Amino acid sequence: MGEPDFARAAQNLLKAASMSADELAARKGEGDMFVKIKRNHERLNACAGHDFEPDPNWRDGRPLLQRTVHCRKCGGDMKTGDAHTYLRGVAHGSGRDYHAMCEAVWPSASPNAPDAGGAA
Repeated sequence: MGEPDFARAAQNLLKAASMSADELAARKGEGDMFVKIKRNHERLNACAGHDFEPDPNWRDGRPLLQRTVHCRKCGGDMKTGDAHTYLRGVAHGSGRDYHAMCEAVWPSASPNAPDAGGAA
């Protein structure tokens, strides 16, 4: 990509970033990646307190940093690393047990599970 093309792409990206999700959807449609990102961001920001769904398949071999968790309250999705940071802040502010909160979303392997070295 040449310098003029790069500059034009950067300007378009800045313009898209400054638009609301509705403005961007009117131009690009609801299926546009940036519209989806903005809609997710709006859901997450409007949520009074996230309640992440348990992820039973979190040990399937995909790197944790490439995963997302889903909030049952707002319907938003958050990267796993961001969810850990969020839970740590909630635990710190509320006095709740951080490890127990994480266990509810990313359950440990059962002692009898084949991948835990137990007798299946």
